[in-house]
Amino acid sequence: IVVNIQGDEPLVNPDHINMIVEPMINDPRIEMSVGITPFLKTNSYSDIKVVKDLNNDMLYMSRNDIPKDYKSKRNDSIYKLCSIVPFKKDLLIKFSEWEEAPLELLEDNHFLRFLEHGVKIKTVEVEDGKISVDTLADLDDVRRMMKIDTTKLKYL
Repeated sequence: IVVNIQGDEPLVNPDHINMIVEPMINDPRIEMSVGITPFLKTNSYSDIKVVKDLNNDMLYMSRNDIPKDYKSKRNDSIYKLCSIVPFKKDLLIKFSEWEEAPLELLEDNHFLRFLEHGVKIKTVEVEDGKISVDTLADLDDVRRMMKIDTTKLKYL
């Protein structure tokens, strides 16, 4: 298992890494999993939103606000991708051989290449996933959060 922890999330909780990898350890058929966290911000195109099925497998991911309750305009069922993504090594090798896929190019999201090739992606919900730094406003938020973050105390 190769764990990709993307650098745009400097406040990663080490416990989340274990939680997101666990389904792959428990079920060798799972080739890939991702962390997701509840998300309330709207029109944030730098954040990847995730829709999951009843088995916690990913149905789709988008920079748009999905799913969208068009009747009530509520957003309390949106999840954001956490940038902790474990893969099986063989799946990464396949990924590197595949051409970029249509939805991947449309959404500017390389993870969609997996879905377009039929890969099941297990989602694991983490309650307090942090924000990713994609904008100057995000950077300001993370700088404030770093001052009160307690994760670093585990390493002192």
